[in-house]
Amino acid sequence: MSAAPPAVVDAIDALLPPLLGAFERVEWVQRHLYPPLAERLAEQLAPGVDALGGPLRDVEALAWPDDLHVLRDRLVDVARQTLELVGAFVEAARPPAEPIGLYRALRRFARAQEALYPLAPVLAGATYALLCGLRDGMPFTHLAPACGVLHPTLLTSGDLARASGRPIYLVHGALDWMFPVYTAQMARDALQAAGARLVYREIADLSHTYPRDENAKILDWLTT
Repeated sequence: MSAAPPAVVDAIDALLPPLLGAFERVEWVQRHLYPPLAERLAEQLAPGVDALGGPLRDVEALAWPDDLHVLRDRLVDVARQTLELVGAFVEAARPPAEPIGLYRALRRFARAQEALYPLAPVLAGATYALLCGLRDGMPFTHLAPACGVLHPTLLTSGDLARASGRPIYLVHGALDWMFPVYTAQMARDALQAAGARLVYREIADLSHTYPRDENAKILDWLTT
């Protein structure tokens, strides 16, 4: 897969935050679904339509390299499914609320998640955590990236300076076959030079996968 042109990178960066934000709102609505409160719940979902619609149109309008069309088509599909879910829920929440319609709308969420999941290796969750988490205006106080790389954009945009004083827990596997461990060591050095409050964990027997056994340490770190 080729490197994405800057315009494509910018379009992805604009689309993912509202898309993932919409996912979080849907999860919250699922957790609190009580039909008499349907209108109030719909109010929590509705703003996501405007936030997601514009970036989606930009992604659709761009010319993408041929070998990135899989990424483009998957993102477009997931974003469209999310908008359809929100629209269906808002419609079902109109008085008199239709409980079956509410549940029917929310069951689309599993399909959207399933469609998004294959992009996990492409988007490298850890790489995006640093790229997104150090952007201006992002609310994150702590970052815990695992098995990713420091995106070159951080070095050219000046966003790396926002790592100063930021607690960051960086985990990488010595056996990582996708991002060799030296890339994590370079990220470690760059983050330390930027003044991050860095914890660096290099795990000898870890390949390119999420280290669930590190969760307890990360949770303890978040509370210190």
